[in-house]
Amino acid sequence: TLAGMQFLTNAFFLPYLATRPSEEDGAVVALDELSPVERATESRALPILLGGVGAVAVYWFFAARPEFGGLDERLGSLQQLLAGDRLGSSFLVDLGLYAAFQSWLIPDDLKRRGVELDSDRARPLRRIGYVPFVGLIAYLLLRPRYPATRE
Repeated sequence: TLAGMQFLTNAFFLPYLATRPSEEDGAVVALDELSPVERATESRALPILLGGVGAVAVYWFFAARPEFGGLDERLGSLQQLLAGDRLGSSFLVDLGLYAAFQSWLIPDDLKRRGVELDSDRARPLRRIGYVPFVGLIAYLLLRPRYPATRE
């Protein structure tokens, strides 16, 4: 699902959210209950890798292929693309949707990790959820680990 979300965004993400199994309200998940794939997503290397992909894309926009012009020409081309191409402008909508979902999913994830949402530890993590992409990368780097076993 994670790989599909990277390429087709909401085509994978929204159905996943709609069909994921519900959890007990307030149930803390332990590390020993996770599948091998879920354990792999706990790696601090994952957000670094995903953030690196995003950083390369931003670099590519600003600096790669100078034969396509400077920043003014690139911004003009982007504006023209967004004004007339529904697929291109749909990515802006995706950014807004992801900001909304992140702001909902991060508190949900913190509860699964046993963190009180009103605690000093949770407040900054919840705030970064409002920033699309960068906020999620920061959260994945800073989030607390699951407890080793359920108490």
